Amino acid sequence: TPEVALQAARESNDLLGGLVLQRNAPAGEGEGRLAFVEGVITFCEGNAMVRGHVPGGDEGGRRNFEEASGLFLSAHKTWTSEYGEDHPDTIKAATMLGVLNKMLGRFDQAIEWTRKEYQLRVKVWGARHPRTEKCRDALRLLLGDDDESQMGDQDQVMSQELAEVDRYSEVSVNAGEITWFTDPFAMEEKWSIESVMTMFAQTGVTAHYDIARTTLARLIITAKGGYVASNTFHNWRHAWSVTMTCYIMIQSPGVSKFLGPREKLSMLVATLCHDITHPGVNSDFLIKTADPMALKFPTPNCLELHHLDHTMQLLSQGSDTDILLNCSQADRAYIVELIRELILATDMGLHKHIVARLVHHGGPGGITDQEPSEISEADKRELAQGIVHASDLSGQALPPAIACQFGKRVLEEFHTQHEREVKENLQESVFMKDLHLPLAQAKTQLGFLHYVAAPLWKAISRLFPEFHFLYQNIMNRAHEIDFDNIMGWGALHGGLVAMNRRRSSVGMRRSYSDHNTSSTFQRVRSVGSSSATSSAADSSLDSERGRKGDSGDGSEGNVQRRKSLSTSWDSEKSVSARGR
Repeated sequence: TPEVALQAARESNDLLGGLVLQRNAPAGEGEGRLAFVEGVITFCEGNAMVRGHVPGGDEGGRRNFEEASGLFLSAHKTWTSEYGEDHPDTIKAATMLGVLNKMLGRFDQAIEWTRKEYQLRVKVWGARHPRTEKCRDALRLLLGDDDESQMGDQDQVMSQELAEVDRYSEVSVNAGEITWFTDPFAMEEKWSIESVMTMFAQTGVTAHYDIARTTLARLIITAKGGYVASNTFHNWRHAWSVTMTCYIMIQSPGVSKFLGPREKLSMLVATLCHDITHPGVNSDFLIKTADPMALKFPTPNCLELHHLDHTMQLLSQGSDTDILLNCSQADRAYIVELIRELILATDMGLHKHIVARLVHHGGPGGITDQEPSEISEADKRELAQGIVHASDLSGQALPPAIACQFGKRVLEEFHTQHEREVKENLQESVFMKDLHLPLAQAKTQLGFLHYVAAPLWKAISRLFPEFHFLYQNIMNRAHEIDFDNIMGWGALHGGLVAMNRRRSSVGMRRSYSDHNTSSTFQRVRSVGSSSATSSAADSSLDSERGRKGDSGDGSEGNVQRRKSLSTSWDSEKSVSARGR
């Protein structure tokens, strides 16, 4: 019954309070979490009263909503002080404050909190995340119009670009400007869009499928807008670079002869959209946090399925981004299915299989021993999967300055995810730990180069010798890592700081029975109360770890040289380290 459910929830919250006292938890884990949980229970009880499931009626429900609002405000203040405004817990509290203020008829405050929530969701998860889109719709409903000026900066930029879609043209970019040395971090926004249009035109697919210039521009602009600008790695610069790599490869004589227009178009669309709306964390994190993406696609590759879902929406018949409008029914079916295979091929869980198939095709009886006209459709699709997968992992094959940028950015994104795992008391991803330490960065990068990138690009270079220099670039990046002089390594990220660490378990092993939770813990009921106290133990632990880590990079730490470090690396962990 509702009464029993509410009683069980309150008893559970009392037990949580006892654990908080036992652990002497910092404010974020203590006052903040307890206030939030109590707020949720009070909110649910108020809903039950309004709907007649428990006594209280509308008046009792309103009192509960007022009380819950105070509790969420308390949690928001505590978490803002402890974690910052853009922490997921703080954003959850803002969500509830927006909801409750709307229910209480305080529409100005509801708009203020919902707008704050939307802007933070765009910053943390991007404009195309399901929860961000839901929040955007709620804000529009509160505003009573579709005023785009009330939306986030990224939405406004995309809206402006779409409004001026006629000004984009492939003729504005010379194909000779798109080379291995083109720096994705230095390109202008308009040029980045028009250069992708040039890629489509140069491969011949624009003319072959009679793709309207404005439709192609809309597709590219919308895809670009779907990438989260605040992601350090999985952003538009990465997507553009992957598309560029794929384009140059399929334009090379050695590869082009094996592919037809259908494969080329599928590969360009797949690389363009392969990480669209990527939230900056991997699938494992989404599963651990029961993110809406993981709930919608309850599989280990939920991120790839999410990217695919958004891509299919862009190509849906009747949309203004459907570049397949003039394809025959047979070609459309083939291209859509191949795009599906190619985006799913970016899943690191398929890495070993893809490498093995590339090795097979480069051996006796492989595709290089056959005439292009004799290649089966299945072999073409496997080749396309290999090239798209390699393009996705091409960052370290590019010129040194670009490779270093990509290397630092992926390390920062891993580090950020690990920090969130610690903050949210989640199981930690081992390969993301301690990346604020130079030695850990070097080991992670060397493991990726030796066990992931090198075998893949070695297989590619055997199939197509014109790309051997890319494999050599990867080996050069590995040789640049000198464990006798890690501080001189060009790809070292010196700006990573460990802000969060697990609290020591010392003093936490006392029997729970030593505490009488019913007498020592009082439910948080005071409206608006908060605590901004912080834990010195966490910062002390950070400092101690940093000191030990620095000394560990000295003479003692250098006993481990490249060979022992690389051979001891678990290749399975290395593969999963680049997983989404």
